[in-house]
Amino acid sequence: PCGHTADNNRIHDISRRMRTHAVNIQVRGVGVRMTHNLLTDAPHQGIQLAGNDHLFELNEVARIGMASDDCGAFYMGRDLTQRGNRIEFNFFHDLGPSVKSKDAFTDVMAVYLDDCLSGTVVRGNLFVRAGRAVLVGGGRDNRVEGNVFVDCRPGVHVDARGTGWAHA
Repeated sequence: PCGHTADNNRIHDISRRMRTHAVNIQVRGVGVRMTHNLLTDAPHQGIQLAGNDHLFELNEVARIGMASDDCGAFYMGRDLTQRGNRIEFNFFHDLGPSVKSKDAFTDVMAVYLDDCLSGTVVRGNLFVRAGRAVLVGGGRDNRVEGNVFVDCRPGVHVDARGTGWAHA
């Protein structure tokens, strides 16, 4: 582990020029701790992680994904080898897209474990008005436990995309 930390920061109103994929916190590597941060007001993703054994704990995340869709306040994905990551005891609230079309995929996820991400624990978090709060898009050994979901649609979505269209 690298031993890096991001602790007790307030990061807000980002992506004024680059409207997508400019995030509040971006992490690559092994063993980064992100604790006690307030992350708010982003049009697209909030936190984007890649790597192993990261800890995202005791943070507040609000008003993320307000001008886009198919994104996560917390996003990881597309790599079966990224394991040992923990998302614990955070407060995710008031997330959602500005576009509300019934015929379009306009979900914003609080925790988006995309395209077969594996070995991640989502535990003890509070999700309030957090869109599709947790999406587990395939993968293996993911655990979603002991969370509270208030006014989320749905609280948890799990699919088996690794055995379907993403098999190859």
